Amino acid sequence: MSPYGISAQCFRQILTDISAVIIPLVIAVYVAGATDLRGGIYGQSSYQPQPFPLFGARVELLVPQTGRIMFVAYTGPDGMYYMTNIPPGSYQLRVNQQMRFPVRVASVAFQDIPPIRIRR
Repeated sequence: MSPYGISAQCFRQILTDISAVIIPLVIAVYVAGATDLRGGIYGQSSYQPQPFPLFGARVELLVPQTGRIMFVAYTGPDGMYYMTNIPPGSYQLRVNQQMRFPVRVASVAFQDIPPIRIRR
């Protein structure tokens, strides 16, 4: 008996059933050409001319034709943001609901977006 009150055989069957669903799903995502994006948002001011990471900036990936938000991420203490499973296409990045930058997502596993500097 497991700590959850089910037999080891039943537990193994549950794991087998779960992996039968999860593994094809993961493969389908990679076959479909989804991309993982990462980038950085940095600030710059007259008081601090060297770029510095912006922590907690809201980064949105928008469909340019409609303005619909597809994905949202927030920057970490290092100014980096990460978005996963992005379909290939043309988008806009919007930072803190103000500035927009065009982005073309390729059909590759990982893509780095050039750093964005925001003058404050």
